[in-house]
Amino acid sequence: MKRSLLAFIACIFLVGCSQAYAASATQTFNTIPAQDSSFFSNATTFFGNEDANRYSGMFSGFVYAGGIGATAAGLSHTPSSLTAIASDGFYVSQPGVALTYTDARRTYVYLDSRNTRSPEVSFTNGNGCTFSARNTRIVRAECTTGSGEPTPSVTLVPLMAVTTAGGAITGVVDLRAMEPHSFGVNKYGTLAAALAATDRVVINRNMILHEQVSLDSDDHLTIEPGRTIYSGTKTWIGGMILIQDASNVLIDGSGLIDGDKANNPTGRIFGIEIHDSDRVTIRGIAVNNMPGSNAAGTFQGDGIYIGGDAGGDGSNNVLIDGVTLDGNVRQGISIVRATYVRVSNSYIVNTTGTFPGCGIDIEPDSDVDTVRHISIVGNTFENNECHITMSGGDSAENWDVSIVGNTMRNHRNSSVSTLGAIRLTRRGVSVVGNTIYYGVDGTDDATGGIVCHHCRDSVISGNVIISTSTDNSDYGIYLYNSSGGVYNVSVTGNSINGTGGQGINLYQDDSATAGDFRDIVISGNTLYNTQDENAGNSEGDIHIEDGNAGVTPGFARIVIIGNTTRCDSTCGQFGIRTSNVTAANFGTFIVEGNTSSGSTTSNYLIQGTRPLTIGRIEASATLDFNLAAVTFQALTITVTGAAAGDSVCGLSVPTAAQGTFTQSYTAVVSATDTVTVVAHAADGQTPNPGSGTFKVIVCKH
Repeated sequence: MKRSLLAFIACIFLVGCSQAYAASATQTFNTIPAQDSSFFSNATTFFGNEDANRYSGMFSGFVYAGGIGATAAGLSHTPSSLTAIASDGFYVSQPGVALTYTDARRTYVYLDSRNTRSPEVSFTNGNGCTFSARNTRIVRAECTTGSGEPTPSVTLVPLMAVTTAGGAITGVVDLRAMEPHSFGVNKYGTLAAALAATDRVVINRNMILHEQVSLDSDDHLTIEPGRTIYSGTKTWIGGMILIQDASNVLIDGSGLIDGDKANNPTGRIFGIEIHDSDRVTIRGIAVNNMPGSNAAGTFQGDGIYIGGDAGGDGSNNVLIDGVTLDGNVRQGISIVRATYVRVSNSYIVNTTGTFPGCGIDIEPDSDVDTVRHISIVGNTFENNECHITMSGGDSAENWDVSIVGNTMRNHRNSSVSTLGAIRLTRRGVSVVGNTIYYGVDGTDDATGGIVCHHCRDSVISGNVIISTSTDNSDYGIYLYNSSGGVYNVSVTGNSINGTGGQGINLYQDDSATAGDFRDIVISGNTLYNTQDENAGNSEGDIHIEDGNAGVTPGFARIVIIGNTTRCDSTCGQFGIRTSNVTAANFGTFIVEGNTSSGSTTSNYLIQGTRPLTIGRIEASATLDFNLAAVTFQALTITVTGAAAGDSVCGLSVPTAAQGTFTQSYTAVVSATDTVTVVAHAADGQTPNPGSGTFKVIVCKH
């Protein structure tokens, strides 16, 4: 191309070379002018158009500087001087021109590529927005507040959107593309037009979106740093960006999708809606401020919604990585119908609603909807109503949800008392290695670190829970049954510090009519200063309570082994306690190897309303045997919790009862709560050993 132009320039001065050059004329955008009387005039036009055609293919709609105004107390302002490459590739330079707007409107301001319209000629584009053209190349589209965005010709270069209210310019959104990009949306006028033309689109200017935009299979949308897609003022009832029945879709960059809830508080928006799609990746961007149907978030208001048609498998293989979700109303992310979803390294904060207002909500709409294989790894959650919650769906299905290595701070729980920072309600959930802080804002309405609400086949392990709450209902780990039961749950190796209520609480709700607590292991946990600032609290650092006051269903096969409690300040009285647990609802408990220190009462194992049956039970009594007239004698020791089938695995004989070693002793569990100790005289001996305290150890079987 460069060689052809040089040859053409040489032809201006050399006779006859125009014929030789004609064969290569197709190498230029425009026809090379003929050597006639108009040659020099046509050549000037040729060179201008040739450069413009090159620029239009690379930099169309590119603003170097200026062209934007500021908010003002009145309805007029003067944008700064403008230099740009217009959409037709021509260089434009013009001083700022004072603009006056109509009140209570949103006005879009554009640069026209050519000065071809008469001053102040108006026309309507079909979206209810009226355009007016000026001979300064500045074109305005005036729209009533809440109407759709104008659909400008591609000859118009967006500069700004100006909002007026109360006789003033109250808002200015910068719509300029200030970095040239070969895939820039500025080349196509609108995002919808860009996506219709190509599968690779870069958002290199701010834009206000009034209509839903769909991404198809193999589309790649990049939002550049500092660039924002704003929502227009309208009721959406859906996603600003929809990915439906598509595969291999990528949205990346580090720009923002903003629902503008301050100006559109009931807009009912999802930032990104993924519907029945496969292999979708959202990486690096922010999706903020999505409004619901109201402040609580009754309908919509999610940053990202992942689902599909009712009864189907929904969306599959979705990765959300390094994404910020800030200030959305209902949820940061909703997972409704999906398999193989991973949310990692993301920042999910300031969810403002209460319905439920969580960072991530895993909630199938019905029992036939599928949610499986969900990984939530390495994220930061802060200032949400709750951080992760689960509800709905088929309680018999194994969800396979992993919540691993996340950091969580300050959940509110102002609306649902059983949410906690993390709320598990289904089968097959692992909560491992998370760090949870709450109560540091001085409020006492947070109701727990981890809540296991009729969950099953789940693991809660290696988590660190730190609270400064003084609320008695603040539990570090709360296993709760109101229906369906809590089965096969392991709570191991957790560190719980400073909760106002129990460190670990097993609670059978007073309305529970089905299910029980069964096969629960509580092992190797460390509880520091739980029930803090609640001196005299008698509910126990580890507490087992039946709100049904002894009515079945109840508790069976509960193992509490190797836990440690420590109190460095004023704490509750007891280490382990049962409340309202009776013979009617009491099964096997194994409690052994637990320790306590600090100001917690020295009576670590509190029997409460039903004695704990522990793995090794110790008891003692003063016995006085006399074998002077008999060859053996049987006396009993009360051992609460001993039962038929248990064995006596230890018997300690006091020195006074050893005499001259002419007798021996055996012991056996002879009845419920009873051990019989038998003294046997040696052949031909008639000993009368002294009285003393005998101790027995019963091993449970």
